[in-house]
Amino acid sequence: MIPKVEEGYCNNLFTWKDLENIINIRPLMRSERIYAPGVEEKFEWNCNRWMTDTSCYPSIVIKKFIDEHVTIITDVSRYNEKLNEFCSKLENEVERCVDAQIFLCRNLDIKDHPFGIHYDRNNNVIVQCEGITNWKVWDYIDESDPDNHLKHDIQSVGSTQMKDLGDPIIDFDLKPGDAIWVPHQHPHLATSKTKRMSISFPWQDKPIPANINIQDRTWVKI
Repeated sequence: MIPKVEEGYCNNLFTWKDLENIINIRPLMRSERIYAPGVEEKFEWNCNRWMTDTSCYPSIVIKKFIDEHVTIITDVSRYNEKLNEFCSKLENEVERCVDAQIFLCRNLDIKDHPFGIHYDRNNNVIVQCEGITNWKVWDYIDESDPDNHLKHDIQSVGSTQMKDLGDPIIDFDLKPGDAIWVPHQHPHLATSKTKRMSISFPWQDKPIPANINIQDRTWVKI
């Protein structure tokens, strides 16, 4: 896998209207799946008598949260048939389990990306769904190099700002339908130029352990 951009790779994968539909399905809005990097804001709400899961955010709370913070919603690969089919196709290509997470930035007063320039230990395909995002990607960082002063622990992402990387190998404005491939250990920075929604599809280089079940991608039709 090499860093690359493909324009018009996947149009209408997930829209603002799709997001609206999802955030109004309360059981999907479990608190452990929705977070804002670096934000520890706590919410309280009155539970109505029909709620069977009090850890689910009401839609009005979700709306306020995503309008104020850079927000990530995890484990979304089966939110609709199109997302599920995209993951299925990708899993067949890479022969690995593929996850999906929504990245939202609707507050343009937030100037700095919460992670700064960073790299991941997963490979990623990111599809721009709404808005425009500038992506910069730098060359591979070798963690095994003892002289590497840019070693970055992904567990403390956001606490370290990578610097002195030189010119990026990709500097491109992604528009809806465009996609970017970011291999593991390639530093990158995404800067929202408008209100943004993108979906990241990560997978590990390591083979799937024998004791891990691959998610069933069967889409049942009624």
